[in-house]
Amino acid sequence: MKLSVLLGFCFLLLSFLFGWPAHAQLSERERGALFVLQQTWHPPGWLGQPSCEWPGVTCGTCDWSVTPRCSNETHVLILKLTSTGISGRIPPEIAGLEYVGSLYLDQNRLNGTIPPELGDMWWMDDDIFLQHNELVGEIPASLGNLRYLAALDLSFNQLSGSLPASLVNCSRLEQLVLNQNQLSGEVPASYANMTVISQLGLGGNRFKGPIPPVIAEMKHLINLDLGKNQFSGTVPSDFFQHFEQLNSIDLSYNRFTGAAPYRGGASTVYLQHNAFTSLPEDDIDFSLASLDASYNKLSGTIPETYASYAIETLILSHNEIHGEIPPGLVNNTKLKPYVLKLDNNRLTGPVPPGICQLQTYDLRNNSFTECPTCCSASGNGFCAPC
Repeated sequence: MKLSVLLGFCFLLLSFLFGWPAHAQLSERERGALFVLQQTWHPPGWLGQPSCEWPGVTCGTCDWSVTPRCSNETHVLILKLTSTGISGRIPPEIAGLEYVGSLYLDQNRLNGTIPPELGDMWWMDDDIFLQHNELVGEIPASLGNLRYLAALDLSFNQLSGSLPASLVNCSRLEQLVLNQNQLSGEVPASYANMTVISQLGLGGNRFKGPIPPVIAEMKHLINLDLGKNQFSGTVPSDFFQHFEQLNSIDLSYNRFTGAAPYRGGASTVYLQHNAFTSLPEDDIDFSLASLDASYNKLSGTIPETYASYAIETLILSHNEIHGEIPPGLVNNTKLKPYVLKLDNNRLTGPVPPGICQLQTYDLRNNSFTECPTCCSASGNGFCAPC
């Protein structure tokens, strides 16, 4: 007999023999679920009989507009045990907390697999946060039953396998964060129907091949992270234009080639550690604030048009860029405070005096012919050799 089943049986026996105090208004099933969690995880402050007074347990009456089958009785609505040091497996009995709308078990030492029974908590209408644990195995397809779910964060675990196509049934899902796992395979084509998703995090996994076309269908993306995978090939030049309100995009640490993409409204763009060969020159949106394209194979000159944008951080280190630094790039009054890193390229000519006004700069390992006096000042950046 499984330990969790035995604990549940013991709970029911104790309930029958001794009863529960008047303040325990929860259903028998919910009290039984809390009892199993207590005996499995030993959360701090969970003493005595299951209670709404336990730390991290929030009770109340559920919202009929969201959970039509709920009653006017008291239920557990939120379970928050973030950073409480709990360890061990997630017992399937957790599904007994059937009215929970928000589940926060992140930043602990939970291990084992994610129980498929989690998908039985049909009225989950807010968040499931399980990030920063030690969970293994595949993402249960049953999570697709959580049609009201708004955010799912399983990042920084050891999950493997492919993305379940069933997640498309979570029609209200706005955030899907799966960074830093061991996931592989393809992004299901059905994800194009995730019409409200605004944050997609797939960075730090084992995805490979061309950039998934389905991602271009997620038009409401605000933050997209595909970094630290094995994606390859060229990125379509109009890729950024598919998104209506993109704020940040991370394509770093992959194997992309060809022209570096931009064209769009993202303010933060990470392209470093790829094999891009040329910089974007035209159609760069004025909202661009930070661009890191270091450690690529970029050649050519720095476009004069870059001086027209309010870029706060421009990092083009370790490439094959030649020519002179456009004076307007460092004289633009929009650029303070400004980080400019152009080290380890093939730049020549004089260093514009405006470099002295920047917050941080690194121009080392180029072939400049003339440098302003501030280049020799300690703690103010690097210009050598000149």
